[in-house]
Amino acid sequence: MQLQDAPAAYLFKLWPWFEANRIRIIWGGGVIVVAAGLISFYSWQRDQKEIAAGKALTQLMTSVPRNAITGQPADSQQADLI
Repeated sequence: MQLQDAPAAYLFKLWPWFEANRIRIIWGGGVIVVAAGLISFYSWQRDQKEIAAGKALTQLMTSVPRNAITGQPADSQQADLI
């Protein structure tokens, strides 16, 4: 019977401490929630910037300039113009 009473005895000891420190616990929980929200927002924003940069790089790599001739290196094009 003593094993079943152990959690109840622990709760009876914990409850007065909780009542005495209720405001601190609420403030601490609020600070933790706000910090977790800020960290998750920062992480989400960083991920979105990385995705946008990847899309821009892909767009840059796949787009071909309209006036470029694909068979010639860039140096030979400049030599032809001079």
